[in-house]
Amino acid sequence: MAAQPSFPRPYARPVDEAQGFLFGDYRHRADDSFGPVHGFVLSLVILRSGQATIEADGEPRALRGGDAAVILSRRRVHYRFTGAPETHIAWCETLDPSGMRDAVATVRRLPPSLRPSRRLRALMRIGLQIERGASLSYAAMRNALARTLFYEFFYQAQLFAEHAPLPTPLLRARSFIEDHFQERLRLSTVAREVGMTPQHLHRLFQHYLHCTPGDYLWTLRAERALHLLHQTGMSVAEIAYEVGFQSADHFSRFMKQRHGHPPTVLRRRRWSGTGG
Repeated sequence: MAAQPSFPRPYARPVDEAQGFLFGDYRHRADDSFGPVHGFVLSLVILRSGQATIEADGEPRALRGGDAAVILSRRRVHYRFTGAPETHIAWCETLDPSGMRDAVATVRRLPPSLRPSRRLRALMRIGLQIERGASLSYAAMRNALARTLFYEFFYQAQLFAEHAPLPTPLLRARSFIEDHFQERLRLSTVAREVGMTPQHLHRLFQHYLHCTPGDYLWTLRAERALHLLHQTGMSVAEIAYEVGFQSADHFSRFMKQRHGHPPTVLRRRRWSGTGG
């Protein structure tokens, strides 16, 4: 078995607080290319659609729609786009090597690509929105957001490393459920997303995670609901629908069965400091 990636603990700080970043996105037609760009480049890219081969310092990396990757080049980087009819790519990058002493060692520990989390996609989307602002406060906001974007990728990469023995379709299925647990999910929908039969996906969950996909989904909903009960003033009905229950009654029965008390009691006990 191949050695698993290791991450320094405490986590190295590869992104310096004074670093300047830019966000951008573009739609490339098939057979377009970008570059080569010479010198230092650190980029986090998300391919929204299409395909691309990115060659950084002589090492090619193939990405497809839905992939996210961190690209580090100290000498030369070249992008080639092969998706038909086009490839849509979004990126966040810095060309400033100052404060990047830990970057090379850290980035080399990362997997070649990941399926981006919902948070990662949201951070990129916000970064693209504020890129157009030219004021100093916007620049500071953009740079802080960029650092958060990179750290979110590093966090997801660490989870990937810790769970690397799990089959890739299972990792993708779990990530899909985590991103869509508030919706009316069916096993067939999740299975189709990862390209396997519902029966096979059910067996993978039971074998590796010791639960069914449904168990995993309802656990996520219960954990989110408990957080909202403790940390917000939302009504029980609002929380029920927010986390994917079809009725407040179902939500109340479920929480009482799982936690021993109905939602109103769980909230009262937490707010009064008596537990729960």
